[in-house]
Amino acid sequence: MAFIYVEGNDDPEIDLSFLGAVRLSGKIFKCKLNFLGLEGSPGPIRGITHRSEGYYEDILRKAVNEGEKFVLVSHTPPYGILDRIPRGIRVGSRVLREFLDTHGERFPLVISGHAHNWGGKWVKFGESIVINCAMSVVEVKMRGWEVEDIRVVF
Repeated sequence: MAFIYVEGNDDPEIDLSFLGAVRLSGKIFKCKLNFLGLEGSPGPIRGITHRSEGYYEDILRKAVNEGEKFVLVSHTPPYGILDRIPRGIRVGSRVLREFLDTHGERFPLVISGHAHNWGGKWVKFGESIVINCAMSVVEVKMRGWEVEDIRVVF
């Protein structure tokens, strides 16, 4: 296995298995660690890969019912945790936040993205560590990509 991945809200569904990759979107993958994947975004910023909160809830419920711990790889962060974008709105998942509130011990590590201004930041939330590994705004600008409505605060 080369890597595991989930699609972001602006990514098309793509099969990268020819590279040895595992598409984790909506699935449980077990090796030495258990991984659970949530692709897309249920929040206010929609894209090609929009998922409903109900979709997230179904997948999270299945994982909790397995009775094991998971590394959660979710494009969207939990609501209220590393999810406020420069326009001031929160883009996190409310369902994911509810599951961390009630079943945080099942998700000791949550790896997310989506809110690029939080890229590289992490917080301890209850029994979970939540990391936002989105490409930061500075990195996006360094690559020469066009970005609108961005404020960087240091």
